[in-house]
Amino acid sequence: MTASLISTQVLADLTPPLSPAEQDRLQQGQAIVTGSNGSYVGVVLVSAGVETAWDVLTDYESFANFLPNVSSSRVLETEGDRKVVERVDVRNVLLMNLESRICTESIENQPEQIDFRLVEGDHIKKLEGFWQIQPVEQSKPNAPQVLVSQTVAADADAGFLQGAFHGLFENSLEDSLNALRQEIERRSQSIH
Repeated sequence: MTASLISTQVLADLTPPLSPAEQDRLQQGQAIVTGSNGSYVGVVLVSAGVETAWDVLTDYESFANFLPNVSSSRVLETEGDRKVVERVDVRNVLLMNLESRICTESIENQPEQIDFRLVEGDHIKKLEGFWQIQPVEQSKPNAPQVLVSQTVAADADAGFLQGAFHGLFENSLEDSLNALRQEIERRSQSIH
């Protein structure tokens, strides 16, 4: 569990400006998403090392095992640090299941950043941004922590769902960050 205390100054240096209440929630292990209208920054504090966080973020083939709404995911192309990933999501929207397929290009800058952009997708016209993994200094050397963040810009081509897209996207970002935290911490515990 992410219950260790780190200084507020460290959090202020690592994240976009967060209110004291958001900083408290972050230290308790909850994902925080800021932004609106398709431009967001999501952060979550994870009790694990950089390598474990990196392994989970780049385990594209296993996304369906731990990310909510992902029914399948596979790597279509690999060229050096560049990967093209196809992902199929299924969401229940207005009492109907909506399936969407997206292909993204990821450029991996190990061990701290993954840049991504939309190659093609159903119901989405813009998706770009980056993941970052930042180690957090703290008093316990045997209890590493990292801040995992996603900065993302997204816009939809969703027909009658256009107006609801940003709210759905923001909620799914928070859910995904919480799921990533759980998976990273699970894998970290299985190592020790």
